[in-house]
Amino acid sequence: MSELIYKTLNADGTISVDDNPTAETDASIYLSAGSTAQAIPTGSTYTKFTGFAAKGVETGGMSADYANSRIVVPKAGNYRVYANFSTRLGTAEVTVDTAIFVDNVEIPDTHVQRKFSGTGYIFTVALTGTAVNVATGSVIDVRAKHDNASSVNFTCSYASLQAEFKGYTA
Repeated sequence: MSELIYKTLNADGTISVDDNPTAETDASIYLSAGSTAQAIPTGSTYTKFTGFAAKGVETGGMSADYANSRIVVPKAGNYRVYANFSTRLGTAEVTVDTAIFVDNVEIPDTHVQRKFSGTGYIFTVALTGTAVNVATGSVIDVRAKHDNASSVNFTCSYASLQAEFKGYTA
């Protein structure tokens, strides 16, 4: 019988050993039946979505930290990330950009842009992508920005953020 063991040389010179690299490693946080508005300020800077209210799954050492609206990864490698929102805006004719971030850096293939044509209408936004070369202890979160000249209220009724380990970087 052969064993699969994965060793990583860390930046500080220590070696991390994963003796079960194929074990399930994933986490999720979510909001269900929410109604609290979050203000997204004016400008081109992304604002972190902070409305998550519960943790879903949490396996393989991943941290589903809903209180801080983030997922913390336990090991270096590649992660598949997902986010979705059912939301409405308090201002009409606003284009919203939403993306998933790792350690304050946007994951380019998760970027979604949606124009909200009216107020009160519920829109769905879904993002999926792959975070490559993620470091141990990295933080995953989701953020939004818009093109309006003033602050816009972003009210989610349902939302989720999920991440799953897909393998080590070659």
